[in-house]
Amino acid sequence: MATFVTLPVELIQSIAAWCRAPDILRLSQTCQLFQAACDEPAVFQHSFEAHLSEPISSFFQDKNALVHFVKPYVEGPKKPSQLNEGPTATWRCLAVAAARIPDATVELERLASSVKLHATLDSQQLGQDTEESLHGVLGLLSTLPIWGYSATCSSVVAATLDSLCPILFPKSRALQQLRIDRSLSTEKPVQFAFCLALSGLQLDDWQQSKLASTENGDPRIPLGPGTDALRGLVKSVFERERPRPDYAVFEESYIGRHTHALLLSVLITRNLQYVSKQGQTGLLPLFSALRIGGTGRRVRTRVPDPGKIQFVGSPYTAQRQSGDDEDPQVVSEHSLQPRFPLVTPSLARFRGATNDRGRYFYPFAGDEWWSWYRTRSNDLAKRLDEGEWYGCYTYGLGLADRVDDPMQGIFFRKREIHGDTYFVEALDCSDGGGSFNLTGEVNASDLAGTIIFRKQYASHVLVWEGLITPLGILGQYHRVTGLPRDWQHGYFWLWKRDWMDDGDV
Repeated sequence: MATFVTLPVELIQSIAAWCRAPDILRLSQTCQLFQAACDEPAVFQHSFEAHLSEPISSFFQDKNALVHFVKPYVEGPKKPSQLNEGPTATWRCLAVAAARIPDATVELERLASSVKLHATLDSQQLGQDTEESLHGVLGLLSTLPIWGYSATCSSVVAATLDSLCPILFPKSRALQQLRIDRSLSTEKPVQFAFCLALSGLQLDDWQQSKLASTENGDPRIPLGPGTDALRGLVKSVFERERPRPDYAVFEESYIGRHTHALLLSVLITRNLQYVSKQGQTGLLPLFSALRIGGTGRRVRTRVPDPGKIQFVGSPYTAQRQSGDDEDPQVVSEHSLQPRFPLVTPSLARFRGATNDRGRYFYPFAGDEWWSWYRTRSNDLAKRLDEGEWYGCYTYGLGLADRVDDPMQGIFFRKREIHGDTYFVEALDCSDGGGSFNLTGEVNASDLAGTIIFRKQYASHVLVWEGLITPLGILGQYHRVTGLPRDWQHGYFWLWKRDWMDDGDV
């Protein structure tokens, strides 16, 4: 009888290619024959594709399109730091990442429990293994939506990350070493905020999510333990308070500014969802009319659909001019081109089968995510005049703070261009306050991506100051003329209208 080792190498490779990456790695450790057979890029590429579910994305129509898009980045020229990373190593890491996807949420919950234990024990810092593993899970969860798997940022992820906010954004001096600007290095604070923002967009029904709970049996008040922590932090940053001077370096950095902008979207989303939910139950209108002078009618502003947000912008792709499909292609293959977010093998740790409960790599390790984030933000900043923008503003950051009808009909037009700075206008826009015009300046340089606009109504003028992120434009506004204090300040969020379902607008 023929044994497995007598099979042709091609047949062994075909069998291995259908296995999950950890199983392929275990097989390759059994003997030199299997090691030589399995250590091929085609084996891990097929495993990567075989264990991916179909994406839900406006950009990648199916997983074959994703693999087709990724392939030039895997096999093309590398950056100087990646010269030793061949296709086999990268496809191997991608296959391992694909195998981790089903367990990513469970892994995040386990790590969150460990972080909370550190806080309970008054530990001065996270353990190295816990922190690096948390980095890996955040890297994976923040990358999957770009690949078209936005559903992985679920209500469970929202609840888990929300439970960490009082620890990572602490007011207590006892937890200072665990706070996000110290315990999460490099771009990880932005990834944390990005995951929290996207997971919050999935919560159409608060009362069926883990964030929904009751206080004294009152179902009207959904609570999340991180809401107060985030509200205090975001409010202090945007209103330029200085409760913690040593936080200022992080706050004023590019990473810090984008972290807080994404956290602002979290708070706006929660308020919109809360107002929408209470509008359905009939509990909010009377409260709104009594407390903030509202009209009592339901506000129908809806948040973007993560599956429709365009995460891959023009620097990465160009449409084919001919052929039988319109799959996107990489514009240029030279090494300075921004890289699509993939695993970086030099940052992934190999682990033996008997170590770390059989995990071979941290769930994800890569530096291309940050390249993607900055490139996408910069691309939106330079293309503000493409398509219609839609959005909302709120008078505060608490649940049930006033939200008027959505802003819509916003079509920006460039007027003057001076290098990375240009002036724009959008005329005949509308919202709950009536018709308005927007005029202002955009700084689209790599480390800026800022806007300063004037919002002109017939009776008054608002000043907008915002930051352009992959989730849209987020910032604050204030009145130019003297009106009662309660009407002088608020927050806004603009996003592309085609990022929403047709039934949402």
